[in-house]
Amino acid sequence: MKPTAPAPATQAGVRNSFWFIIFYLFVIQALGSAIISGGIEFAIAYAMYHSRVDLITLWAFPHTISGDCALSLFIQVGLTWASEEILVGFDDYKRPVFRLNKWITKPLPLGNDSNEEILPPRKRFIVDYFESKDNVILKQNTLYMNHNWLFAYLEINRGIIPKGNEATLKDFLMSQFIHDDSRSKLVNFIEWFVQKFIRSMILAIVMFIVIWPVTMGILAGIGHKIGSHDYYFNDYPLPQVMKLIYAVVIALISTPVTIIVIVLRNQFYEELYYEGLENGTLQQDQGNCIAGNNSSGSTDQDISTTKQLSAEAIAEAMA
Repeated sequence: MKPTAPAPATQAGVRNSFWFIIFYLFVIQALGSAIISGGIEFAIAYAMYHSRVDLITLWAFPHTISGDCALSLFIQVGLTWASEEILVGFDDYKRPVFRLNKWITKPLPLGNDSNEEILPPRKRFIVDYFESKDNVILKQNTLYMNHNWLFAYLEINRGIIPKGNEATLKDFLMSQFIHDDSRSKLVNFIEWFVQKFIRSMILAIVMFIVIWPVTMGILAGIGHKIGSHDYYFNDYPLPQVMKLIYAVVIALISTPVTIIVIVLRNQFYEELYYEGLENGTLQQDQGNCIAGNNSSGSTDQDISTTKQLSAEAIAEAMA
């Protein structure tokens, strides 16, 4: 009897209803992040602007609200991304927080014959924008070669396989920070930091283009005109309240986006991982096949040149 590949360990009991996802993203996560960020920004603004002798202006130094808002946005998005990678990432490592299975369909498996024509994948609005690198699963269609930018942004090859009760914070952190055993831990951490910084700043730039000009327009409308093009504000409470609202808006946008990136990365990695085991395009150590890659949930995988080796490994594992 033909051996069957182990099924993904995240299907039973996965909380993937639309309303749970909305509640989790915007109430559990985004609202909490908004309260924390808003409180911090209010306190910082109070320390910066309260009882200042110099005018607090929209554009002019030394107390420029426009510059403060610009810098605050980039810092907050970066810190949000890094913190959610650890907090939500660890939750997803133990048990998927949710899955977007209703909106995403996996690609069709590869044909058994290498000369066989490969049918295009079934289309959903998200699946068209993902492809897999050679070290996870063989490319299946030219469609997936045209969207390297988004695949790279999501870092799908650094996804993780949920571990359930076996999950430990130490293993999770090692899987996140250590991707090249030939380099020191410090170099690996710096590389992780740079990767997250780049992705968070891409999101921050997109948000900045929309949020910052709108905020400046609102402030110009409620400020007191000074000179030909500038505006000034009282030292309390407008700057503090403005920074609080500004931080809340940023949190309500950046937190859900960050979490969706993390969840999509892990979901696609897991689906490609098990699909590769099933159709024989992925060769892995037998222990890792069953344990879900214990050493590192995001270590690059080796692609098998023959399907027989994968089939034998699966057969042994199921024995």
